Formats: sequence, structure tokens, C-alpha cells
Amino acid sequence: MDYTVSNRFVGPEEYWSAGKDGIRLSALDPCTVLGLAKLIEARGKNWKAKDVQIDKFFQRFYSKSKRNNKATSNYDELSDTLHISFDPAAKGTGIELNDHILLRVDRKRRQAVGLIFFEYSLLAQKTEMGFRSFPLSGLAGLSDEAREMILQILQSSPVNEYLKISAYTPSATEIIPITTLTYQEVVPGFTGPI
Repeated sequence: MDYTVSNRFVGPEEYWSAGKDGIRLSALDPCTVLGLAKLIEARGKNWKAKDVQIDKFFQRFYSKSKRNNKATSNYDELSDTLHISFDPAAKGTGIELNDHILLRVDRKRRQAVGLIFFEYSLLAQKTEMGFRSFPLSGLAGLSDEAREMILQILQSSPVNEYLKISAYTPSATEIIPITTLTYQEVVPGFTGPI
């Protein structure tokens, strides 16, 4: 595969990265980096799933008999990805909130249909100061109308049962929206946030 692989420590955490031809991959362990590299090898540089592929996934693995008013979740340990679906049959558009969180919305109904957490173990990891917060950097690229809709969805049920939205203010004039996972048991046997 000809990737240049390296690792580094940030505090007690070890991070692995691999790069080649302008592609830079990173994860908490070498197996995940290798998995990403194989995924890119198999699917090409546009390896991320498209909205229609995500919709098909939810339709295939979450049958109508499983649907009710409760969210359903599926954690894939190999890819460290947590899928939460509020309405598995609904078509959704993916809104990348940041590199780790994808919000799926039905724009016509202005409702969330799901959340996808990439590198979930990193998001859910508690530090000595508490749970981690992450900037919602994806909001900056949205139109004012879309940003307003997404913020409303993020602050409403069912999304606010999984994500807590707040703001970091590095100065009196700068406000950066951030999020933290809330504490719930979504992954069977996992009792960290979410």
C-alpha cells in the first residue's frame, strides 16, 4: 500500500497516522489506520458513504418491525462507528458537523433522522477533566438558513438527548459552537457518554 506510517503521543494517548499522495489518515490504533487505507484502496479517494448508501444501510439492517418511537443504534467495533437512527426508513441528507459527527436530516420535515459518530471511542473518552468537547466546525460552511435549521435540530429532541450543544468564547466577539456527548447507554454493555 506504500503508506508512510507514524505514531505520536498526545498526553497518555497514542495516535497513529499514515499518508501518501496527499491522503492523510489518523486513528487511535494501527489496525484502524490500516482499515481506512484498505477502504480507500477499495473505494477510491471518494471513499465516504453517500447519503443514499447510508439510507440503504438503515433500511436493510433496521426492519419495520424494529421501528418505534425509540432510537435504534448499531455500533461497529471494527470501524469504531456508532450509527443512531431516529427513523430508519426516512431519506436523509448528511450534514458533517465535524470530522467525527454526521447529522442526517430530512430537510423537508426539518427533522433529524439519525446521527453517525466516527471514531466513537475518541468522542466518548473521558479525560481527567471530564468528557471531551468538539467544535462544530461544519456549521461554518452552511448558509445562514441551513445553519439556523441545523442549530434548531441540534437543540431539539431527539438529538439533544445525545449531544449537548454549548459555546466556547475565546474572546468577547468570537463564539465557537461546540458539542459534548451526553451520558446514556447506547452501545450494549458500554456505560460511557451516549
